[in-house]
Amino acid sequence: MSGRDYKHMLVTAAGTSGSRILGMVRDLLIAAFFGTSGVAAAFLLAFQLPNLFRRLLGEGALTTALVPPITEELKAGGKPAAFAFFNLVVRRILPWMLGIVVLIAALALGVSFLSDAGLTALADFLGAADDAERNRLSLQMIAFTIPYMPLICLAAIFSAGLNVLGKFNATSLTAVWLNLTMIAALVLSGYVFGCSQEACAWWLCVGILAGGVLQLGVPAAAIATEGWRPSATAGSATGERSWDLLKSMFFPALIGAGITQFNIFFTRLIAFGVDDQALSVYHYANRLVEIPTGIFSASIFTVVYPLFAAFAARRDFEGLRSEFFHGVRLIFAIIVPAIVGIVLLAQPLVEIFFQHGRFNAADTAATVPVVCIFTLAVLFYSLSGMELKCLNAMGDTRPQRNSAAVAFVANCVFVVAFTMCLGWGVCGLALANLLSSVAQTLYLTFCLWRRERAFLSAKLILPFVKSCLAGTLMGVWVYFGWRFFYGTWLCDPAVSDHWFEILCGLAVVVPAACVIYALAMIALRYEEVAELYNLVKIKIFRLK
Repeated sequence: MSGRDYKHMLVTAAGTSGSRILGMVRDLLIAAFFGTSGVAAAFLLAFQLPNLFRRLLGEGALTTALVPPITEELKAGGKPAAFAFFNLVVRRILPWMLGIVVLIAALALGVSFLSDAGLTALADFLGAADDAERNRLSLQMIAFTIPYMPLICLAAIFSAGLNVLGKFNATSLTAVWLNLTMIAALVLSGYVFGCSQEACAWWLCVGILAGGVLQLGVPAAAIATEGWRPSATAGSATGERSWDLLKSMFFPALIGAGITQFNIFFTRLIAFGVDDQALSVYHYANRLVEIPTGIFSASIFTVVYPLFAAFAARRDFEGLRSEFFHGVRLIFAIIVPAIVGIVLLAQPLVEIFFQHGRFNAADTAATVPVVCIFTLAVLFYSLSGMELKCLNAMGDTRPQRNSAAVAFVANCVFVVAFTMCLGWGVCGLALANLLSSVAQTLYLTFCLWRRERAFLSAKLILPFVKSCLAGTLMGVWVYFGWRFFYGTWLCDPAVSDHWFEILCGLAVVVPAACVIYALAMIALRYEEVAELYNLVKIKIFRLK
């Protein structure tokens, strides 16, 4: 992995970090305005549906399937051929997307017109809470926000092309625009106009659509600077062959991504049916844990997948395996300390991010254990993502479908066991999520071993052990350092409204923990840390 690749990762991580920070600000405002109320549950469920299609098509099957044919077109005919292929894809998939939007909006609106008794009967049949007004509001919001889906899916097409061209700046900021518009909607409706909870939720829906317009417009403008024009219709000689390649990869990936996203939606639907608090707690905990996954794992995936595809196109499996090892070692180096830190600091993190306004101490107490369980799943999500990217780059999309089925079946079994039989509530849902991610990772590991046994090597055991040793050393500091600086030195933890003291404690403990971890990794001669250290030295010497 070259210094340029690390630079691309840093650019992507920087953009994603900004997005995640803004996302936490957005969720902090949502928690403050809505708490864990029925309006919060109605909006969060409504937003899940366009999000489902965004992840299913925009960031899932479509993006995965697009990178290899775009790489082939770029290799065969340069940018003109690649851009003509973009337009071919847009012309052929846009009518289907618009049809899905009309169908879902009509269905949601039609059901929302049922009487209170009809909605209550439907909720009872589905095993959901029978709050007719909450369910009606959610259906109406689904119909209003579903047009976000084609906007973000088209944005994903342009983003995939930009990534293949090595232009990561615009794509790394994609989610920033959505978060900015949603924050603006909350600030205007809540602080400026003093709207009711329900009115604020509708303003958020408007913010979602405005964000989708920006998310499409920015990458479209960026790729236009590379020479793309929407009027270009002449394709290359290999355009239809690339379209066939796209279809051959898309439909198996669609099934896999569809099962995965339905699994996510299914879990949130179960949480929606538990009580008003459950879905909100599940959402806030998941958002907090998505920080390391979104910033670091997604940044690594974004950069390495085009590299994987380029090596696979050249049939250079030695180079592909080397990049895969790099990616896995980076995951170990970054995700292991993130898990340790979030688990040990879950309580102050939830308090500082969410315990404001209508989100109270009882909500924090319910959220903390869910955060800890979700955090343990981050490593398995990251590893399974890297394995999927490697298999997809080699043209094998069947493991994505099958592994998603494995995860879905495991999740259903564990949800029934933990939530319905044992009554563990939202913690049971989180535990089911963790165990299903373990099952998916084990299955993908088997698939990769069966296809290319050289991709699984004992060389990966030592990096994992080193990252765990360094993480343990860091964890000891976090555990005792936090209890000293915050529990005994800064303030009494029993005192309410102590967010400033929490910030001060985190400002001392977290940077010191990062330094301790980095020094431990350098002492253990972790390969990727040494590479980054040498790159920094080179940059410093050049400045001199």
